[in-house]
Amino acid sequence: MIGTAAIRDLPEAEKCAYAKTREFFDSLGTKKSYSFDTVFTIFKRFYKAKEEGRKLSLKKLGRGLELWDSAVSRIIQRVGEEPFYYKRTRRVMSKEQNEIIKRLRESKIGYADLEYLSGIPWYVIRLHIKKEGLKKPRASNSLGKKGLNYRLASQAYEALDDAQNLGLSQEEIAEALDTSRAVIEHAAANRREIGSTITRTLKLIYPSADVTQPYKTF
Repeated sequence: MIGTAAIRDLPEAEKCAYAKTREFFDSLGTKKSYSFDTVFTIFKRFYKAKEEGRKLSLKKLGRGLELWDSAVSRIIQRVGEEPFYYKRTRRVMSKEQNEIIKRLRESKIGYADLEYLSGIPWYVIRLHIKKEGLKKPRASNSLGKKGLNYRLASQAYEALDDAQNLGLSQEEIAEALDTSRAVIEHAAANRREIGSTITRTLKLIYPSADVTQPYKTF
């Protein structure tokens, strides 16, 4: 957080960014999914670009913050702004991607996590399933620990399996993944249940691959 005196000395773009960051967190109530610095960085880039008459993609707005483009878009839209490139370009999907999406309707993992595992944008998966009239099971959003999702769990399991060779502690893994040790410990303790869901989904995405772990090894 920034003191009142310091705020007065900020450039105009950063003042706007700070105000919108405060507005964003006020709208969340007690639910905090992102750090203040992360959201402030996004809005600083956003308003600086506006001030200079430039347009930045969602990827550039979220560069180095380990956020999906969709998450950056939601943060901006939550305070009444629109991303610079809001209109989505039409994507021509390959036959393979079409088949993957059809299989993904069987997964209980949410669209954002499916984007991480498959590499196909979440909105493409969602719109295709809806367009084809397919039904998808309700996503299991709660993994028993605030801040834990399937993307993070998959990354944690890969890091934990490599920890011995890399000489990393759970504390260091948590820091590298920008989360808490408690989240890593919960993921590790519930690997059988959470990991099996990830593994099943990877098998849906890559049916010809030898999937043995809850992360990509191929």
